[in-house]
Amino acid sequence: MKNIFKATLILMLPLVITSCSKNDDKPSKGKEAIVKVEVTNNQTSNFEEALNIQVVGENMSKTEVTGAVWDEVENPQPNTKWFMKQGDTKPTIVYQTTDKVVSLTYASIINSKQSTTTPLITTLKFFVDNKLVKTETVTTLDQISQVSIPIVVSDM
Repeated sequence: MKNIFKATLILMLPLVITSCSKNDDKPSKGKEAIVKVEVTNNQTSNFEEALNIQVVGENMSKTEVTGAVWDEVENPQPNTKWFMKQGDTKPTIVYQTTDKVVSLTYASIINSKQSTTTPLITTLKFFVDNKLVKTETVTTLDQISQVSIPIVVSDM
């Protein structure tokens, strides 16, 4: 699990870079929406993950992401908030913002705990204001799988 956390730090680097540009004190007054991520795994007994969800919008200090008890929540800037957790994968879980956001980035590292012949197939569905906008599938066997998917509301 320590290796997963180290890898999470590497995975978070693009999030830090994109959220800390010098003109980023306020997000642009673009479109905002409630963003939801539905995660479905075909099997979970042998896999663990480190997850980071970043949300960007106006006054993110009050915004939450439901669906998990987070190990750590950081609010590095007024317009950015990170939600992080690690642990065993779950069969199905839904994450959703409590307030409208400009963007949400889902970054996850999935690792097999031991050798397995049955891969973990993870399906990610992203919704903006309850409209399906993106579907991704990630397969993990004996190696680490990394995924980082940004959802920018104005692009939808």
